[in-house]
Amino acid sequence: MLRQSSAFPRRSRCQRLVCTAVSPPLTALSGLRLLHWPTGLPALVLPTFLVSLGAAWIDRPRGWADRSLVQEGTSRVHGRGVFARTNLQPGSTIGIYPGRPRSAADMAAKAKQAPACKGYTFHTSGGSYLDPTDAHGKPSRHPTSSRGFSLPWLPIDPLLAYVNEPPPGRLTNVSVIDGTDDLELVFVVTADVAAGEEIFVDYGLTFDRSSYDG
Repeated sequence: MLRQSSAFPRRSRCQRLVCTAVSPPLTALSGLRLLHWPTGLPALVLPTFLVSLGAAWIDRPRGWADRSLVQEGTSRVHGRGVFARTNLQPGSTIGIYPGRPRSAADMAAKAKQAPACKGYTFHTSGGSYLDPTDAHGKPSRHPTSSRGFSLPWLPIDPLLAYVNEPPPGRLTNVSVIDGTDDLELVFVVTADVAAGEEIFVDYGLTFDRSSYDG
């Protein structure tokens, strides 16, 4: 189960024409080869390009962590964890959860190919999934998109993907809340956290905890 929180344009050919008849003001340019677009082509290409650009922007990797406040370390709860680098006070923002947005269908397909990704993926309140993993299901600075490629020029910090749930008898010290849109999951400190203390969040009601000890 997953953690839970509260298109290419068609390439067209242009024609290159030789100017053989020009008006007097352009006589000096006669003989030059000018780029000519077939009638109506810009009106078709520009909207397609803008739609593709918009889709790529929505699909971009996102998320960050304030490394002056938190750092990665070995957890006594499970594998790797996130720890306070300094004393943290309630209300402090330590970052925004990393990942690329996926639909439910995309996430199901990714989980079949890389089952490990399920342990790092958050289900947002808007119904999308944030996946911070590469093709093997491991947290990455360059998570793959729903089409299987990454954007090396848009790296993210996957640190918050390592945040654990608290062990029995412990409480969370960070809450996950919606940001400026339904693809932003903001990690906000809710209790005093001493330097060196591990950060804990609640993965949500739908997370599968059947593998937990006890």
